[in-house]
Amino acid sequence: MSAKAKKTNRVRNIIIAAAVIAVLAAAYFAVSALNRPEAPAPVQQQGDMMIAEFDASKIKEIKYTYNGETIDMVFSDVLYKWQLVDDKSYPIKFEIAGSMASAISQIKANRVVEESREHFADYGLDEPYLRIAATYEEGGAEYLIGDYNSMLGGYYFNIVGSDTVYLIPTGLNPFFEYGLLDIADVDVPPVLTDTSVTELKITADGKELSEEKTAEAAGYFTTMVKSGMKTVGYMKEEADAAKYGLDGGRVFDISFKQAQTMENTDASGETASYTSTVYSDQTAKFTVALSDDGSTAYFTCGSGLVYTVDAAATASVIALADGQ
Repeated sequence: MSAKAKKTNRVRNIIIAAAVIAVLAAAYFAVSALNRPEAPAPVQQQGDMMIAEFDASKIKEIKYTYNGETIDMVFSDVLYKWQLVDDKSYPIKFEIAGSMASAISQIKANRVVEESREHFADYGLDEPYLRIAATYEEGGAEYLIGDYNSMLGGYYFNIVGSDTVYLIPTGLNPFFEYGLLDIADVDVPPVLTDTSVTELKITADGKELSEEKTAEAAGYFTTMVKSGMKTVGYMKEEADAAKYGLDGGRVFDISFKQAQTMENTDASGETASYTSTVYSDQTAKFTVALSDDGSTAYFTCGSGLVYTVDAAATASVIALADGQ
């Protein structure tokens, strides 16, 4: 073989070797990418699979941690309501807790990522986004929800006590993205200027307002209630009122009759051609206070929840009480 031919073969071999190295390098980086959380390690199992299945009607307790806040609720069969473990009087919105119970009782995963705790930190399961525990009559379980995988559209998930890492759809998370104030069953104060309200009486710090001032106060309270009440706190103990100045707030006791129109029916169950009005006795207690600079108004009406309301209307009703 001539020297020229040998040189040509060497060049060809070098080109082939370079191509092989490039292919191997590409394969290496592809496998490495699969092992990062954004594209998990080679999957052992795919497809919808039920990984938690309980009877939601037999749930007894839900405990979860979200944004560093732990909320622990138990269900009372006697009162048929959800209650905080450490404060039974806290008003919990039944629909929110009930939705949590249903969501956590039937959990599906769409793939098994791996069956090892070795990469828990990579999946965010060492410091989970959500930690949820549910207790039922027949047992219970605790779950960890870690980082979100945008490529696969799901969250890394682990059942405490097992090594398996799953990927679950995003549907579970929204049911538990609530802080304590978010789950509160907020008050619905009466609108005192409504036409259904009659025989209205208002006392300010124990002194009854005149008829004229009662009408004025009713207008201010209506503005406060209808302008947008925002839940900002909860008074678990009497001392908590000082945080909002409500320990020295103005107290208004309210009584009235509320009319309700009833449709009358005959024996056949069909609506008759006449209605009747029923009057019921109602009471309410409003406590209001202003911040030192007068820019923020605080309002509470019996449940312990504290709201911010219209500051101008609050200042006016306080001035009205002061000038009685």
